[in-house]
Amino acid sequence: ATAGNAIGVKGEGPTSGWAGHFSGRAYISGNVGIGILNPAAKLDVAGTVNATGLKLTSAPADGFVLTSDANGVASWQEASGGISLPFSGELSNAGALLSLTNSGTGDGIYGESTVHYGVYGRSVSSRGVNGRSSSGDGVYGFSSTARGVSGSSNSGAGVRATSSGTGTANPALYAQSYNTNGIALFSTSSSTDANAVFVNKGSGNIIKGFSGPSGNDLVFKVTNDGSTTVRILEITGGADLAEPFDVGGQTAAVPGMVVCIDADNAGKLIVSKRACDKTVAGVISGAGGINPGMVMGQKGSVADGEHPVALTGRVWTWCDATGGAIRPGDLLTTSDVAGHAMKVTEYGKAQGAIIGKAMTSLKAGKGLVLVLVSLQ
Repeated sequence: ATAGNAIGVKGEGPTSGWAGHFSGRAYISGNVGIGILNPAAKLDVAGTVNATGLKLTSAPADGFVLTSDANGVASWQEASGGISLPFSGELSNAGALLSLTNSGTGDGIYGESTVHYGVYGRSVSSRGVNGRSSSGDGVYGFSSTARGVSGSSNSGAGVRATSSGTGTANPALYAQSYNTNGIALFSTSSSTDANAVFVNKGSGNIIKGFSGPSGNDLVFKVTNDGSTTVRILEITGGADLAEPFDVGGQTAAVPGMVVCIDADNAGKLIVSKRACDKTVAGVISGAGGINPGMVMGQKGSVADGEHPVALTGRVWTWCDATGGAIRPGDLLTTSDVAGHAMKVTEYGKAQGAIIGKAMTSLKAGKGLVLVLVSLQ
């Protein structure tokens, strides 16, 4: 047939017979429709295709074949041998780009890599990777040299993990490194907000830290009211224990100055101004590049203020050596020079007004002396 929609070959057979049968090869240069009168593709089927395999290839020797085993488990097989699932796609709707559900005991998604990502997901508005399981791991990724799971998102969660289980055996997110020098969890951020946020809406602890071969040795804990329990606390950012105070007086308060109790204002201090003052309270921290190591206080109360005042520890202090050179080990008290300490020469008069001991020297004049603050 050469004109219009005329049929070149038409076969009709009985219900249980053949309308047509080809025992050899057949060549059709146009489109073939099954259940469709006007096929728009080389093979256009209106209905379900039942086949043992589907091959997608650009050449006879390569490409991939979608096959199913006797149990109905489908897999992509490389035409040249081996098994893989290469997939790349893009969606413009709210559906999942790739959704896999396993109602058996196996994994919904299992990713393993020896050189790169076990599982990598990226999204511009929702979850980069979303895995859900009712009994096993929602997402499990294993890699020998790179990331087990990597997720990236512009506005949603890069990787979101949820769990309805209890205890450390069923966490929402489980990270483990088998290398003796490895790191189970690493977090980095360029945000102006926090790098990591932990929120407990229940009554339990916010953070717990364990060590030991069995992992049952509790060494660190932060409760829901902010109380922290730790065996050893090492502070490397400063060298004195301080409290915040508002400091008044006729002399402007600067780091290194000696301060005393302000009798007219409860909880406040003033810059020292007379010798052997028994109201001495400490030294304003921060002089000489040494910051307070710990500052204790309570915002919005009488235990709050602008200046951290060292109550104990090492702090650079303004001193006056006019009345005698200062040497390491000398006891120091307040002087008549505002905010300055001096060497104790009259121990009876200075009793109760001792600031601490000098740790460096000052031969003459005024200058900074490193003082081990110990009020007496």
